[in-house]
Amino acid sequence: MEVAARSLDLVARNIDLVSTLVDATNTPGGLLNLGIQIGEWLQHEKVNRHELKDCFESAHGLAWPNRNGKLFRDEVRTKPAVRALLPLFLQHSGSLGRLLVFDEALCWIVSTTGCLLNYHPEFWVTQTITTVIAESKPESHSPRKPPLEVSKIQISSVIKKIVSSVWYNIVNTGTETMGLPDALANICTVGHHLPPELMGRVIVALQPHGSHMVIRSPLLYQNLALWLLLHFHGVFLVTVSGKIVYQEDLGHPSTQRNELELRIASFCQSSTGRTEQHRRVCSSPQHDHIEVLGNVAGKFESFLDKKVPHPASLPQTDAQTRQELYNPKPMRETAGLPESSRIWIRCTAQEISRWLLNLSISSADDTEGYAFNVNIDQQVDSDISRPIWKIVDILKRMPGILNKKWGKCPPSIVVAERIEDTSPDETERDTFSPVPPANKIRKGQPSPMLESLLPHFPILRDLVNNVKVYCECVMCKTESTDKKIKKNIRGGCFQHLALSEVLILLSHAVADAFGVDDTSARRDTDTLVDFMTIILLCIVEEKSIDWNSWFCLAGSVLLGCPIRETLFGDGVEDSSRPICALQYGSLAAVAGWLDMNKELKVDGSFSLNYGEGKLGTINEDDSDNQFRGIVSEFAFVQTEQMENTTSYNKLHPKAPDRSWSEMRDLTDHSKAQSDCILVSLGHNVYRLLTRVKSDTHSRIIDPTEVMVGIAVGIPLLPNLQDCAEHAGRDQSLSLPENMTSYSFDEVLGRWPEAGEPGLSNYFVSSFLDTNLKVNVAYALLADSREAHNRAISTSEIPCVECITEYHGKKGARNDKPLYIVNAASHTPKLKRAIMATP
Repeated sequence: MEVAARSLDLVARNIDLVSTLVDATNTPGGLLNLGIQIGEWLQHEKVNRHELKDCFESAHGLAWPNRNGKLFRDEVRTKPAVRALLPLFLQHSGSLGRLLVFDEALCWIVSTTGCLLNYHPEFWVTQTITTVIAESKPESHSPRKPPLEVSKIQISSVIKKIVSSVWYNIVNTGTETMGLPDALANICTVGHHLPPELMGRVIVALQPHGSHMVIRSPLLYQNLALWLLLHFHGVFLVTVSGKIVYQEDLGHPSTQRNELELRIASFCQSSTGRTEQHRRVCSSPQHDHIEVLGNVAGKFESFLDKKVPHPASLPQTDAQTRQELYNPKPMRETAGLPESSRIWIRCTAQEISRWLLNLSISSADDTEGYAFNVNIDQQVDSDISRPIWKIVDILKRMPGILNKKWGKCPPSIVVAERIEDTSPDETERDTFSPVPPANKIRKGQPSPMLESLLPHFPILRDLVNNVKVYCECVMCKTESTDKKIKKNIRGGCFQHLALSEVLILLSHAVADAFGVDDTSARRDTDTLVDFMTIILLCIVEEKSIDWNSWFCLAGSVLLGCPIRETLFGDGVEDSSRPICALQYGSLAAVAGWLDMNKELKVDGSFSLNYGEGKLGTINEDDSDNQFRGIVSEFAFVQTEQMENTTSYNKLHPKAPDRSWSEMRDLTDHSKAQSDCILVSLGHNVYRLLTRVKSDTHSRIIDPTEVMVGIAVGIPLLPNLQDCAEHAGRDQSLSLPENMTSYSFDEVLGRWPEAGEPGLSNYFVSSFLDTNLKVNVAYALLADSREAHNRAISTSEIPCVECITEYHGKKGARNDKPLYIVNAASHTPKLKRAIMATP
């Protein structure tokens, strides 16, 4: 409470968060929650509150967003406080980066950060804003004040945290400023930018020095032009070589009419391409100074005159906003390859994607979690009695990589092959490193070697043989003369870059198929390469795919989080538990099958839903529906395993029904509802406890087991009305001796339970009339593989003779029960979703 009180005092004295405080006081405990949020942020970021106070005092009112800047500000402000991402909820974080948008005199820090992140990384933005604050009021530095450089260090430590907070909680979620208008962007397609300190000094020089300002510049600097479009109030005019190319009235803060001229010396001499030659052509401006002039009392005075670094020495754009899929950074690193090789790289990823999506799979009930067996040979086993899918069937949508017009396909005819079928000669075999087992990789061993894929994928072998001709590294040059040297592809080599680029394109295809629309700019390419390598090795070596690897890969593309080190870290007790959600900053991803209240099916189940905010649950038991969410900047959520009810069943055995009249009324009157609890296990790991409540039972259910049950499938038998062979008979004569009916309340509390010894046990559920009830029944049976293998489904009044015949065909044992799941007839879609042909 002391931290919260001090934070509130800080807010009241130094931050004009009027709107935030007004909104906060309109909700019970809102003001206290605001203080707690700011206090938590200070503690989490280890920011000194005195340095924060000094920084805000110096930054107060140095710039003001205009109507364009306010559009960005208002978009952040007006986001709903809490929204559903069922069965969880999302709430906006209390980070200072978001709270500053409510302060009219400080929100320029947020809009400036959003503006510059369109072009530059965080450290660049930090230097620019630090320069603006530190050099805006140099006269205030009395002998008691620290020197300018010391002041910059203190301010930078605070601004660095705020810029990072804005990226995590605003920009990475997809909230962006406007872009540069085409009329300005087309002046030079390469794009030039002022260095950070000079950019900051230009902004300082533009602080009101009259109603008419002029900037004379050798080139169009895009970062400066966009900042002016978001923060200058008045008429903004851009001329290039005397030609007016852009003019807009950006609004006036008062009755005074302001005008700013951005006068650019000349057009770039070329407007096509982004090659080194083009940059050299652009680097010949008529003069190399940028000057800021202001009309003071009818006379123009110079407020800044600085030499601009040579354009060739300025870095290229490194945008931190969200990016399109299939445009990974390694493509820039392979720019030294000829265009034909770069096309070969992309088309190789395209062909592997087609091969991958077309693989046949079947459910794997011999492994933990949601997984499938892969049929590499594409030959259907006649003995398989379970549903067969292709990988494309279980994905949410078709990835866009298949329709990319990148060029001709690579010459390789074979994409992949069984390693035991290959018979390279001794020399060729020596060139490959040993292939590490995929199961050891998944348990957190060192990253898999890229060359471990080469024995399995001829298409990749052809690719590396093509690009190594152009590589000047020592390994490639030595290998060309001595083929007995063991292959060890290292970073920086064209072979490594080409393979990495293929794997990153494949990871984007997986994310695309999961429903991801774009990718984070801060993508950890090592994580993407590692996970895609693991996925391919699992397919070709272990002939399996598992949910965790695919979901983590898609989540890493979406969020930009380095999940591999955390997932396989020493602090994770059980990394094999199914992962159902990921959190990174204020962006969260949740498994598409997590909500048990909706219809679930295998088709499209490899999917995710994502949204902006911190994941959490709403405690409906409290009067104010208190939100309880994830605190960590990065976290992943695992499902909790099923609760066992064996001890209850032993103490309170259920007696079997003895009369047919009792069996004919299977209408279910039990209530069914679910809620969730998030439990922190430390080390960025959370467990999701999904509680299902009925009239007399409350049990933890693992949603993953629902998908396992549906994937393995349960045979559908006809009901009495639809059975052509046995319809119209009095089935009371063939009623099994030990048939027992279960309401949903009893299913939740008892299934799967052992039958009574010495009798043929038949456990029949009542008509399960909601998605939640059916999903729970499937999860309970799937949790016990033996019970699931002895289960059938039907609807309404079951045909007893069909059931007994089926039980006999399965080799009925007296002590093994047969489970009968009834789905109500008025939910036909639900029936189709859960049934599977044996």
